[in-house]
Amino acid sequence: GGVGGGLGRGAACARSNGFAAVPSRLDVFGADGEALAQPLGKPLYRANLAEYTRAFRQESYGRLVSERLDGTARQLLEAAIALKQPMLQLSTFAPFTIDELVLKCPPTLECGRKPDAATVSKYLDTMCEDPVVKMASALNGKYMLNLQEMGNAIKQMTLESVIKFKFGELSARLYRMLLRGHARGECVAHGMRKYEVKQLADMAVLPDGETRPLLMRLLQAEYVLLQEVARTNDHNPRSTVYLWYVEPERAYRTLEAELLRTMHNLQARIKFERARQAEAVREVDPTGDGAVHEDPTSEGAQRLWLAQRRVDFLSHALLKVHETLMVVRTF
Repeated sequence: GGVGGGLGRGAACARSNGFAAVPSRLDVFGADGEALAQPLGKPLYRANLAEYTRAFRQESYGRLVSERLDGTARQLLEAAIALKQPMLQLSTFAPFTIDELVLKCPPTLECGRKPDAATVSKYLDTMCEDPVVKMASALNGKYMLNLQEMGNAIKQMTLESVIKFKFGELSARLYRMLLRGHARGECVAHGMRKYEVKQLADMAVLPDGETRPLLMRLLQAEYVLLQEVARTNDHNPRSTVYLWYVEPERAYRTLEAELLRTMHNLQARIKFERARQAEAVREVDPTGDGAVHEDPTSEGAQRLWLAQRRVDFLSHALLKVHETLMVVRTF
């Protein structure tokens, strides 16, 4: 390509590798940066997955803080993230002072107060002492967001909510004991303990007879694991200790597989419902001009309305399942 109007190096490189030339900055401006007369083709677009993931993480952090505390705490979190934006992709977060955070806060907080040092300090101390997840840490007069712990807490609580929805409140209570019992209720990924049925029943305040069937259902679904510890060489069941435990990464893989199956089923159902919707449209609009030729209260119009409602409901459900899958894969 020539200077000031020839093909840029991007197009030449693409064609030399067997690909069609795609307009890029080099193609549009030439190899030396001089503008070309016309672009070589239509511009192509792609999703910015890095930015999408960053925004999704930030929204998830904000939702967690808002649920644990309130909207003011979420404002402080967003201000701290904006203050140290380049560090958001890292597992650790750069420390900041209260004065730096006050300057980054909006003029009025959601609680109705102005962002003064006392209010900000009180909220940060509360975030440091949260019993479920320590959202921040104090360090020599500075504070630091614990993004990795917050992400782990989001995943754990999402898993617990799925267990509650699928297996009920009692199963969710047992599962929470297995996930958090070693940390006294805090969402911490390391150091999972193993418990006998009697220990779990005592912690969950449940009879042994009710606890075992609940654990067996979770075991069948591969959300919990069972280890046999034989006390004798003959592996007599009466002298064998059965320990129940959770392996988080395996539980997340199980959840991910279920979410993918659910998404596949929802997409198939949406395709079927859209076909029914198209049939209903042809009934009320046989000419295809976009005008409804039937009374809105007629049977055909009602079928069209119901078909649209089903598609909308299934599409919303698909988005919710995809959001849960993003939580499992992102953190």
